[in-house]
Amino acid sequence: MRRPGPGALTSQARIAACAQAGRTGFTTLITECWGQPPLLPRITTHGVHFVGGAAGPLGGDRLESKVDIGAHARLRISSVAATFVRPAAKPAPSLSSVVARIGSAGRLWWMPQPMVVLAGAQHRSEVAIEVAATGELFWLETAVLGRHGEPGGLLVSRRSLDIAGQAVSRQELRLGVTANGMSGPAVTGGARAVASFLVVHPEWERISTSSLTWSLSSSSAGGAPSASESPRAGGRAAPRAGILPLASKRAVEILGLGQSVHEIHRAWELLASQIEAEAPCTSRALRSCATTPLG
Repeated sequence: MRRPGPGALTSQARIAACAQAGRTGFTTLITECWGQPPLLPRITTHGVHFVGGAAGPLGGDRLESKVDIGAHARLRISSVAATFVRPAAKPAPSLSSVVARIGSAGRLWWMPQPMVVLAGAQHRSEVAIEVAATGELFWLETAVLGRHGEPGGLLVSRRSLDIAGQAVSRQELRLGVTANGMSGPAVTGGARAVASFLVVHPEWERISTSSLTWSLSSSSAGGAPSASESPRAGGRAAPRAGILPLASKRAVEILGLGQSVHEIHRAWELLASQIEAEAPCTSRALRSCATTPLG
């Protein structure tokens, strides 16, 4: 850990896992697990959890994580509490970056608690994921603008996904009062909480995603199923969820929009029930997201 300027820090974390062949199959061994405050990964009975080693990120901080899942290895990575992005005394943007690689027949569950961007904070999130042709991925990202009763800061989130060396997804999302146009009906519709669940799994190769490309809400056009109660008074939008096919047949993105994480989870529970027969692995993973206690 080093401090590039007054009050700012640069910290790194590394997690790596490999598989050991045995008589009954493969056993996952965690070969590397270390970090610098506030990035402190710890091995638990359920995989690896990030614990809070310090407040952060603060304005000016740079947090860098690398994850390497070897062939046939399987690992779940989570966090024990939500991440609060805070402004510094001297306004400056903070950065968190994650680079993840999943080898052949490997599987990664990345399911941290939500990131809450406090008023006055400016944060940039950069994620780069590489998945082998037979790798599997369940990748959750949840952002919340502000604590209860306060406006949020600015969040710029970029993510890239490559499968078998081919670009599958490149996207950027801007949230916050200065993110021009992003809060309009064509993007977030004024949602305060936004969640993305990226899935790469072979079960989607046999599913016709054209029938699943809809937005779930009580106000959806075209008779789409309802995933929430009726819109609330005062023009507040009902929570929405939907499935977006990506460039690879093995990959989809499941979206959730609402005024709170709990609203998104309720919509996802309904969506999990609707896809259970065709995509049981994704359904179970989605339910796991929706039933995980919030930090």
